[in-house]
Amino acid sequence: MKNSRLSLIINKKIVALAVIGLASMVYMFCTSVVGTGKVGVLTTFGKIQPKYLNEGLHVVSPFTLVHDLNIREQKLDEESRSYTRDIQQTAINVVVGYRVKTQNIIKLYQTIGDNTNIEDLLVLPVIRKSIKSEIGKWKATELIAHREKASNRILKVANSLVDSRYIEIMDVSITYIKYNDTFEKAIEDKQIATQEAIKAKNMTVKIKEEANQKVITAKAEAQAMKIKSQALSKNKNLVAYEFVQKWDGKLPQVTGNDIMPILDLGKSLKSSSKDEEENINLRDPSLGHLNDQG
Repeated sequence: MKNSRLSLIINKKIVALAVIGLASMVYMFCTSVVGTGKVGVLTTFGKIQPKYLNEGLHVVSPFTLVHDLNIREQKLDEESRSYTRDIQQTAINVVVGYRVKTQNIIKLYQTIGDNTNIEDLLVLPVIRKSIKSEIGKWKATELIAHREKASNRILKVANSLVDSRYIEIMDVSITYIKYNDTFEKAIEDKQIATQEAIKAKNMTVKIKEEANQKVITAKAEAQAMKIKSQALSKNKNLVAYEFVQKWDGKLPQVTGNDIMPILDLGKSLKSSSKDEEENINLRDPSLGHLNDQG
């Protein structure tokens, strides 16, 4: 009795383990996870299935393989050599943003393959051709000054050339433009000369403006003097008025040497007053006595 119960328990455990093992095998061999921003193209014994899988967990046949294709915007960094319209060789680096369209993803995988083949066969040739086509329309110096405009034109050309069933070029940006050292030195010298010319022109304008201001000031002063002169000639009392307005209350002093004596008008007035007083005393001594009493 005990042996039969023990056998039953063991059999149940074996069945449970078998079920777990089978489930694990199913999970391992019959499920697939498609990553974020990707789709899964299915092949069974090498034959492409007509439907693809979106991102997430999926149950698939153990005989089916899932090939992930990236459908997010991807960046491509490319350096290309080309000639400008004025025959200047240039090395141009561009960063290209593109994405794979999902509408024809099965056909794309069937004819081209995975993402590496898509970039090498569909994107790179178009970008290189677009760069050469557009750069050849610009002069070297214009290309430097209008980099953004040139980038937009390359983008337009690229989208006209790429197979729009599979690929969309999102953006193109020229990151640097490199010419030979001699040409770049010539461009630098020209820029310096242009800046110096602008500086000299601004200085000339400044000098002319200052000269004009001086002329205007001189004319104004001359006009003021003319008006004042006319006023003085018509009104003699205005001279005295102007003198009084400017007088500081001090009497003028004149200095000199043996040839030209020193004149102190203040002292002279005091001396003149004293001398006059003494003369009065000499003429009438009694007045002097009165002065002494006072």
